[in-house]
Amino acid sequence: MLRADADLHWRAWDDQYVVFHPPSGDTHLLNEAAARLLRRLHEGPATIADLVAAVEGIGDEAVPDMPKRVAGYLLWFDDLGLIEAADAPSTAS
Repeated sequence: MLRADADLHWRAWDDQYVVFHPPSGDTHLLNEAAARLLRRLHEGPATIADLVAAVEGIGDEAVPDMPKRVAGYLLWFDDLGLIEAADAPSTAS
């Protein structure tokens, strides 16, 4: 799920998304899949299956390794400080 302090500001152009994360001061360029995943995580905790379902229909063909790709996005989001495990304590004060 998104970190409690991840008050993201979004802008979209076609299939590209820019997300500003005020606590870090960082701006991130996302493709459609990453944006869908981040928006789904904003709704609350999700399983890999939930997240795979969130990105279904992007592109013209099924991607057999989509769970691995989703896991890769999650690692990236975690490295950026945008998400935390659902059972992790909140860092917001």
